[in-house]
Amino acid sequence: MRTTHTPPRSIRVPDEVWDAAKAEAERRGETVTDAVLRFLRRYSKTPR
Repeated sequence: MRTTHTPPRSIRVPDEVWDAAKAEAERRGETVTDAVLRFLRRYSKTPR
């Protein structure tokens, strides 16, 4: 089986937005990465 490596990405996010997103992600039991991926998949209409 082949392992796919996903390279890290960088984005700039104001602290107040990041802190609120991180708190909401924790409340939902997920990571900010999970939330960003969900948004980007919907935004780009790319299937999993």
